[in-house]
Amino acid sequence: MAQYGSEAVSLFNNMRTPASILASAIVPLGLLDLPATNNSKDDSKIPAILRRVFPLVAISSLTNHIIALVWATIAVNDLTTSSSDQSASSLWELIQRDYELPWVATNVHFILGMLGFMWITGARIYLKETKGPIGRSVAGLAISGMFHLISIINRGIQASASDNSHPFGRNIFGLIRQYAGLLSERTTSKKNLGLFEVLSGIFLGIAALNAIITIRGETHDLSIVPPEK
Repeated sequence: MAQYGSEAVSLFNNMRTPASILASAIVPLGLLDLPATNNSKDDSKIPAILRRVFPLVAISSLTNHIIALVWATIAVNDLTTSSSDQSASSLWELIQRDYELPWVATNVHFILGMLGFMWITGARIYLKETKGPIGRSVAGLAISGMFHLISIINRGIQASASDNSHPFGRNIFGLIRQYAGLLSERTTSKKNLGLFEVLSGIFLGIAALNAIITIRGETHDLSIVPPEK
């Protein structure tokens, strides 16, 4: 048995620092100068969809990085100020025992934010160069990078397993599923019902529904003012 609190702090900081850097980069890249969301008359189907999806991915990526940053910061604060016993037979045991949800949440949101960052970088240049090979080349590089990132993440998750046990699944989808289960369990706990977590889920559902409508290109006039004749 040994004290692993400081090592756990280092693990969370490994993601807290890059999450803050990427969040800062996404603001000017994906939000301050958005590509035109209205379809150009020369747009084919793919550019038209990318224009509608771009702001959704940009705000999602920024949100994921901020959430990862908050999860990691709260965990670091708890590890630094808590008087509870932080002794364990290994660092992994301490994480699983006391910080499983913050650890999984930080990883999931950081990964999703990082993939979103790659997407908006490639999509931005593609929308500016859709007529030439540069746009197609950049899009290919971005997609290749995203697939390679997923491969690295999947192998990292597999390597973290011990004794053939996979508490977080065997790939990124298992990690996301584990996060959803842990968060749902905490949200619905009778001892500590998560009201704001429930509200977050409701608004996420509303946003997802409207995102589907946006991607499909459907519009609905919700104005209460009757149109002029």
